[in-house]
Amino acid sequence: MNSKQKKYLIAGCVIAIAIIVAAVILTKSSKQMAQSNSGNQTLALQDIPAPAGWYAHRINAREIIFTKQPTLPDIGNTESLAYGEQIEVSSALIDRPVQDWATQYIGDDVLAPAKQWGTLNGHQTVQAVVTTPGDQGMDYVIFGNTTAYIFFLYPYASSSPDVAVFQKMVTDFGSNI
Repeated sequence: MNSKQKKYLIAGCVIAIAIIVAAVILTKSSKQMAQSNSGNQTLALQDIPAPAGWYAHRINAREIIFTKQPTLPDIGNTESLAYGEQIEVSSALIDRPVQDWATQYIGDDVLAPAKQWGTLNGHQTVQAVVTTPGDQGMDYVIFGNTTAYIFFLYPYASSSPDVAVFQKMVTDFGSNI
């Protein structure tokens, strides 16, 4: 092997090592971003036990949908409301004052005309009935340090036994933040 070939071989090895190191660093930093509760990153949701008669379907690290179906139907490229009766739990970054965040992400005075503010285990909360096409849903948000934990019951009817299941999920989760 001549010196030119050795140089190309060494250069190729250096590039390969650099790519491997970069991939390892990116993988670690993306896992840390999803798991960090400080700074500006959203927490990955912990596993949440499914209430009796419900099934948990993890959509991604920040979203779980509970339905009364053991398997989610194929809804194609549409909103999760197409799954039907559900409790959706997700997390999102709080990137503005919580009142502004609630207006932006829960709904304005048209979609969610009455927001009830409160606290749960020392965390600020907001609850609202949100009008959706043809139905209503109940949003309940628990604000952590930099993360909003959003619980959504669909469809919402105040007389439904699912409201008690929903409220227990919110309370249990809020006790463990």
